[in-house]
Amino acid sequence: MDSIEDLYTPKFLKLAEEASAITFMSEKAPPLLMGYDYEFDLPRIPADAPVSVVIHHPMHGYVLKQKYDALGKTFVLRHVGDPLRAGELARFLLGSFG
Repeated sequence: MDSIEDLYTPKFLKLAEEASAITFMSEKAPPLLMGYDYEFDLPRIPADAPVSVVIHHPMHGYVLKQKYDALGKTFVLRHVGDPLRAGELARFLLGSFG
């Protein structure tokens, strides 16, 4: 890329889609916990939102969680309206990875 504007060209949008985490999810995926500093106001991401907002919005995590659920994998989704509980991160790490 020569500039941030290049990120919105068809070439780089296609590359971003191909490189997205959801493309690589499988039964081998590790447990995942994602937390977001935005409200989960399903599905309120404006069509013209910059990529940085899209990938840091709980809707992104929600889409990933749907794929994880379909694979029967553990996925914890937290956001401003449903934050981590006391000790939850430690329990997740210990329960998932020992």
